[in-house]
Amino acid sequence: MKATEAQTREPRTTSRNGADKALRKSEARYRRLFETAQDGILILEAETGTITDANPFILQLLDYPFEELFGRHLWEIGEFKDVAASRSAFSVLQSTEYVRYENLPLQTRNGDRREVEFVSNVYDVEGEKVIQCNIREISARAETEQAARSHLAGLEFASRVKDSVLAVVSHELRTPLAAISSMLDLIEVGHDLPGVIKGPEDVGAFDKSAVAHIRRNIQFLSSVTNQLFDITYLSKGTIYLEAEVIDAHQAISEVLQDLELQYKAKQISIEMQLHAWEHRLLADICKFRQILSNLIGNAIKFTPIGGAIDIASYNAAAGEITILVHDNGIGLEAKDITRIFSPFEQADASIHSQYGGLGLGLSIARSLVEAHGGTLTAESEGKNRGTTFILELKSTVGMESTPPSFRASSPTKAAPLRILVVEDNADARECLTRLLRLRAHFVSSAATVQEALDLTVDQTVDLLITDVGLPDGNGWDLLQTLKARLPNLEAIAISGYGLPQDIPGSKKAGFVEYLLKPVNLQTLEAAIAKVLDRTAERLGEKAIP
Repeated sequence: MKATEAQTREPRTTSRNGADKALRKSEARYRRLFETAQDGILILEAETGTITDANPFILQLLDYPFEELFGRHLWEIGEFKDVAASRSAFSVLQSTEYVRYENLPLQTRNGDRREVEFVSNVYDVEGEKVIQCNIREISARAETEQAARSHLAGLEFASRVKDSVLAVVSHELRTPLAAISSMLDLIEVGHDLPGVIKGPEDVGAFDKSAVAHIRRNIQFLSSVTNQLFDITYLSKGTIYLEAEVIDAHQAISEVLQDLELQYKAKQISIEMQLHAWEHRLLADICKFRQILSNLIGNAIKFTPIGGAIDIASYNAAAGEITILVHDNGIGLEAKDITRIFSPFEQADASIHSQYGGLGLGLSIARSLVEAHGGTLTAESEGKNRGTTFILELKSTVGMESTPPSFRASSPTKAAPLRILVVEDNADARECLTRLLRLRAHFVSSAATVQEALDLTVDQTVDLLITDVGLPDGNGWDLLQTLKARLPNLEAIAISGYGLPQDIPGSKKAGFVEYLLKPVNLQTLEAAIAKVLDRTAERLGEKAIP
């Protein structure tokens, strides 16, 4: 009997011991998971919300020793400004037994912020409810999401700016186009409308006025196109400078000649005080004129009718030249002085509606000045107090300036040239051909590379004037092919592209000049004069001016 009872108790004891052992193993596994988890774990009393346990990860994350964290309420370690709302959320957790926060900030012991993902659930332990909070640090993810939101906001802003810029560009292009279109309509019907032309003697004046109107608006269109093109490449730091010793005073005079119609139309007086005795500098003459044109043109634009513009130069020190352009126009507020040099920026929103423009001229001018190693700044005493632009560059001493490029104002008296015009646009080709024939040159024309090659099989050409981009090739290759047949051939490139690398590329290919469309007659004749000079030098003669 005793043996039987002992045999019965032994399996029960063994079973109980096994269960206890399994429980201890389970508790050990849980403790290891609890202590080695790479997420924070907090255990709270379900009734009070006080912390009863915390794993090492959360202690390290929040920089608390266990003794200081034990017994605190959850909302004491979080950025819960509204404790009542936090207690209300805790009540929801007690009732639903589950709550999740995608992004809940906690505070470290010294007040630093930690972004965490927070999941809490309620469960029963031996008849008592406890709360387990699993806390995952998401600071890196939060930073990434914030960066993505900032990037998206930047894209949305850029999109709005793009739409605004396109609207401005559209306005700046359509306005002169409308003026040209209206004037062409007036030319077509004007001769027959009573009151427009009073007599035969008025016909010439009417036509000259119409031509001047069209030319003025075409110049404006060219300016808008050039500014858009320039700012694209300047923003990439792509600037090609063909430096030579130039005369700054002479360049100022030339730019004023170009802008004469603009300032005379507004009855603006120009006063020059060019006192710099060192007024030669090493610069790209075309870019330097562009700088001056942008500065003086800006002054003309914002100076009222009957106003005045002063242009001065002086040497603050040896090897330095300062050029001032001062107007008595609308002036600038102090907050706007720096901003006006940013692309597409004007002093305020009302500027465009009143004066137009893209807000690119000053940005382009400063970029070009900096490319020359100089500085461009602005000063103003305030609204309606005028503006002064200060251009500072290095001057050269003891160096003669390069002779100015020929600026033809009348047809050249030199012998006529045999010219081949290659242009795929029929209207442009016809107009250029007729203009050159009016100057007594012998002109043939072609629309493609192949047509040009066919034409030169049985005729000699002195000068090639070619578009760079052609349907079956390009102007560079055409020149090289023709040079093999005609070694003394001179060439002028005309292009609507104007890529920065095209200028040195054209010189390397053998072109005398690289001209951007639209090309006016004066510029073209200056280029032809250069060809005549080169021809005269080659023949040992002097071209007749």
